[in-house]
Amino acid sequence: MSLVDKPRNDFRGSGVFCTSTNKNSLLMWSHYADHHRGVVFEFMPDESRDSALLISRPVTYTRDRPLIYRTPEDLIRSAIMTPLLDLESVKHMTESLIYTKSVEWRYEEEYRLLIPRFIPNGKTKEMLSFYPEELTAVHFGCRIDEHQKNELAKLARALNLRAHFYQAAMARQEYALEWECIVGT
Repeated sequence: MSLVDKPRNDFRGSGVFCTSTNKNSLLMWSHYADHHRGVVFEFMPDESRDSALLISRPVTYTRDRPLIYRTPEDLIRSAIMTPLLDLESVKHMTESLIYTKSVEWRYEEEYRLLIPRFIPNGKTKEMLSFYPEELTAVHFGCRIDEHQKNELAKLARALNLRAHFYQAAMARQEYALEWECIVGT
């Protein structure tokens, strides 16, 4: 395999775990949580166990798309001036593609965790394991089905008895969410 094909092959079978520091975005609740019918899981990485979640990195938001090269002339110039096809260059190029998004997505306040060669051959996805104590809270959307809410709360409690639960409600006077701590869920 040539080093030119390496970034493409690196993406195959890799996993990307995406998180956010913003549980209050109305846009994200509408898009990612099925119009407020979903949930947000809150995690606190366990440093003492060297949790995989600790190596998540913030996404960089920019107007410029990360490209391998902008023009054929740039490719030739880079190949002559610097070793474009060395492993470090390929790593930098791959990471810039994974950890960069358009400024229009800045509201997401996203972090990503790249997991190379994570998805086994023949599968289309794989789940990231975490320590049960890392699940610290579940935030329920405004329109979640009560049965689903109870089932998710039961599953979360089975993982971590100390997990907290919060119910979202639309604020009365502004476009915002308000959170109520739910006891006994």
